[in-house]
Amino acid sequence: MQCLQVSEVQAALLLLEQGGGTFVPAAVWPAESVDVGYLAPAAQQCLSERQGKVLRGQAGAVVVVAYPVELDGDLQGAVVLDVAERDDEALQSVLRQLHWGIGWIQTLLLRRHHLDDAQTLQRARSALDVLAIASEQAHLPALAMTVVNELASRFACDRVALGIDRGGRARLVALSHSAFFEKKSQFVAALENAMDEALDQRCSVAFPPVDADRRATAIAHRDFAANRSVCSVVLVSRGIGIGVLTFEQSQPFSADDVRGFEAVSAPAWTAARKPHRVAPLVRRSPRRPVP
Repeated sequence: MQCLQVSEVQAALLLLEQGGGTFVPAAVWPAESVDVGYLAPAAQQCLSERQGKVLRGQAGAVVVVAYPVELDGDLQGAVVLDVAERDDEALQSVLRQLHWGIGWIQTLLLRRHHLDDAQTLQRARSALDVLAIASEQAHLPALAMTVVNELASRFACDRVALGIDRGGRARLVALSHSAFFEKKSQFVAALENAMDEALDQRCSVAFPPVDADRRATAIAHRDFAANRSVCSVVLVSRGIGIGVLTFEQSQPFSADDVRGFEAVSAPAWTAARKPHRVAPLVRRSPRRPVP
């Protein structure tokens, strides 16, 4: 729209911040196939100085107008136009046009930030809900079953399992909607192998993969999944993986699903680690009376 409103634009580039201070092309005009690499120096200068720039090539061969995209004082990107030569007043008019036109991009970014905030808030609410429900249980077996049933219902999963690290291996302690399970069955062995895979890597593992940036090994998850989607989230205490929640469903998981699982994992384990009324593992001798 800007290139149609500004006369005689040869090419244009919009850069947006991708993360970690890296800016990547978000749009190229008039077509994605157009080589706009020559606009990069102007974009870099605009980003560095965080102000509108008018740059001329030798003998006025190229005139580049660049303007930064900012939101609440944070640099979000830059828009760069290769325009035909014109007087200084006309070039200032182009800068003003970009200034007002960038408002649409700022609105789009603001909506995206609000959506991210809303999703984060929803995850926090889910985590607190699970914590409240789990805290009603006094015994660990009942708590574990309550947690996996609640998570299966809340995330519309076919099945959710909770495993605890015992002697360096994950051991299944609760399976949603299943009061009993055969501990030595092939199913349980495959599930515990998948949990071990997540514990060994100390990170969430999903199969099929949901995020290109997550490069976790998922061989055991693949073997366990069959025709389902599987995601395991590690429960951490003081930086050490001590348990795993494994989620299963027929449809592929999304990156938002995994973030939701991770959000509830800490509160779920906090509830599991509270004092419970369980029999002591070792019977202590009665204290001798003091003479």
